[in-house]
Amino acid sequence: MSKKVRILCYGDSLTAGFYFGGRYFEPYGESLVNALGEDDFEVDYCGRCGATTQDMLNDLDKDITDKHRPSWKGMGLRKMLKYNGSYDLVILLLGSNDLYFGIHQDITCNNLKNLHGIILASSPNITSIALAIPDAEFMLQSDDLHTRWMAINEFLQKESEVNERMKYISFPFGLKDSNLYDDGTHFSIKGNQELGIRLARIIKEKKLFGGKNATDLVISEGH
Repeated sequence: MSKKVRILCYGDSLTAGFYFGGRYFEPYGESLVNALGEDDFEVDYCGRCGATTQDMLNDLDKDITDKHRPSWKGMGLRKMLKYNGSYDLVILLLGSNDLYFGIHQDITCNNLKNLHGIILASSPNITSIALAIPDAEFMLQSDDLHTRWMAINEFLQKESEVNERMKYISFPFGLKDSNLYDDGTHFSIKGNQELGIRLARIIKEKKLFGGKNATDLVISEGH
């Protein structure tokens, strides 16, 4: 039996699968592994609600908690990379809270660059995936917010062009897909599931899974 491809989904509430005001959670990592196939892939996920990029840097080597889930325990990014075994792919989805809290885009971009650097430094064989920040209703409040959102995503794309082990993925849906959003920022249960399914398709098409042969993998459309 061949070794499974190991994927880590890391980020904020969008990775945690926050919906219905935080009463329920549907991590996209669950539908991602279902779509890719559990025989070939293993997916871990860690999403911390309300976290900014600076929070993630501050807590790299710590155990972390989440105010929306008192019993939930997670690990800082570097600690998770160190103690959870080797990963082939890490999908980083961060930056929405930076925009919401008005953090300057240069700080966010620098923090994201550092976080991807930490991922890449953890193993010579790892691929770091920069998943674009999705649009949200609060970003429509001003032209400045919208401009900063676009600038951060453009920065991530440019970084991926100069680092062969860093890949940029445009977010696979947006506000126009209203049934995939729950509150204008977080995704509905269907949106979280759809994110995993669409990312599975992209991971297959872009061949981001180490030694696996893309033609041998079938992406399931169901959850």
